[in-house]
Amino acid sequence: MKRILAILLAAVLAIGFFSIAASASPEPKPTTAWNVLTLIFLNVDVIVPDRPGRIIDSLNQDDVNHLIEVTSMIKESIPSISGSLMSIDQMDFVTIAEPIRVLNAGWNHMNHYVISDILDAHLAAGDYDHMILIAPLSQVANGWLGLGGMAYRNVGVSQVQHRSGNTLGAASEPPFPDAIFVHEMLHDIERRSRAIKPNTASLHDNALFGFPTAADEWRAWYTAYMRNSPEMNGRGIDPQAYVVQRGAAPSTITTLIQDINIIFQTVLSWLSYGFNLVVWFFRF
Repeated sequence: MKRILAILLAAVLAIGFFSIAASASPEPKPTTAWNVLTLIFLNVDVIVPDRPGRIIDSLNQDDVNHLIEVTSMIKESIPSISGSLMSIDQMDFVTIAEPIRVLNAGWNHMNHYVISDILDAHLAAGDYDHMILIAPLSQVANGWLGLGGMAYRNVGVSQVQHRSGNTLGAASEPPFPDAIFVHEMLHDIERRSRAIKPNTASLHDNALFGFPTAADEWRAWYTAYMRNSPEMNGRGIDPQAYVVQRGAAPSTITTLIQDINIIFQTVLSWLSYGFNLVVWFFRF
């Protein structure tokens, strides 16, 4: 009898403890107002197997000012295009002086795992839903201006390469200058929508739905896609893809799994980079 009472008492205490722990944690709140972090990497110093010599490039303060001005325009473009189904609440910009030294082979884009210490440090400073990485990779990027649909620690990631001195247009021009940032963010939203609705159309399926030309930098297409307009036949973005949880801290086990994956991917990345260096050395 005493043993049974002890077990019951322990159970009550355990329930009470977990109830207190649960009540101490803030309740996650759903919202469609996203927080976006933009990291602008000022310097690149890389060796690419199919290019002779080291590739060194940089962005200056004028470039940074221009990129901040244009990227900030998504605060107006996203709610306008989506019909207020989604908005941008907070936008933070950080410049990184440390050079990018390792790229993913093939596309020659930034490797999230090699720069994980930088990403983790800045993601920890806020409750972010999307991250934009910009770097002067125009000399090495294999056929891309921007890349999207990626994720790091469950935060969507876009990459945009920029050449010093280039401009992304003026606010008064019909082709909206922040189009590249909207496009790459849409790839992240497409990824989220497909997890909910697998038959979500590809962002590049514009011609299949009656939008064959880019006269307006695809703004009409993005509008139909984000609003799931009738011409999409139900294959536009699912509205739930816009919903993010504010204040939802990842569980300890989730964080541990992510940490292990980052370590594993980092080791693979450095091994791949070492192999590429050997190839580069013997080729040139």
